[in-house]
Amino acid sequence: LDMGELSPKQTPSPSYISSSEPTDIPSPGPSSSVRPSDVTSQIPSSKPTITPRPTKLVSSQPSINPSLKISDHPSRSHSKSPSFSPSNFPSILTFIRQIPAIDSCPIGYNPIYDVPTCEKASTVLGITNEPSQNGDDYPINTVVCFVSFVNLSTGEITSSSRSQVNSNHFAQAAWICKSAATESPTPEPTAWRPTPKPTTVERLCVGNARRKNKFQKKKLRKILVERIKICRKLPNDAIKKCEATERKKNKRQTQKITKVLKTSLRTCRRKFF
Repeated sequence: LDMGELSPKQTPSPSYISSSEPTDIPSPGPSSSVRPSDVTSQIPSSKPTITPRPTKLVSSQPSINPSLKISDHPSRSHSKSPSFSPSNFPSILTFIRQIPAIDSCPIGYNPIYDVPTCEKASTVLGITNEPSQNGDDYPINTVVCFVSFVNLSTGEITSSSRSQVNSNHFAQAAWICKSAATESPTPEPTAWRPTPKPTTVERLCVGNARRKNKFQKKKLRKILVERIKICRKLPNDAIKKCEATERKKNKRQTQKITKVLKTSLRTCRRKFF
């Protein structure tokens, strides 16, 4: 048997029949095969590939290029730059009721100074709000949101309990507080411009503190005038001593009121600016 008869026949020109083995030289034109090759080509094609039209289905992989339209769904990761428009997803705000006769809020919560937030907190906590009770009836105290007539034995509200924003919170009153931060805070502060003007809530807080200070000083001046009149009814040798004592006492009280005002202003700016 001649082995030469079984060897492949040498053709002088390229054959149009597909070879079973790949060649090192690329073909001059695209293959007419329906089935794509399993190996990625290292040589780019001479013509761009015509891709199908985009579908309406959401891709599971993020795109390298930004989308032309704003998405209705929040992203899973934090943005490195601040947004220029408010978010459609508000931060979660929680409210609690403090123990009666404690003029402060627990750690992680802040007092409520404005009427709208007090009304919202009352609705969430199931407390009846009484807008007609809002005011500053006892200026020595801070004007805050609280509920009145709380049972001191059980700490529960009664049928007479009403929420309000006022300064006349006494033993049977319990402050209503709001959460100091959202449940999902940002990991890093945003490097952006600070608020150029104080917020409405801050102005209300500062205004209440200044009005209270003005009222207290005016009240002290009236008391001093009355005390001086009483002193002048005393014998001549006791008038000067009496007046000096009353003026010194009035000065100490005025300094104390001024110190309270400064503390209140710092608290307002720290919480709302």
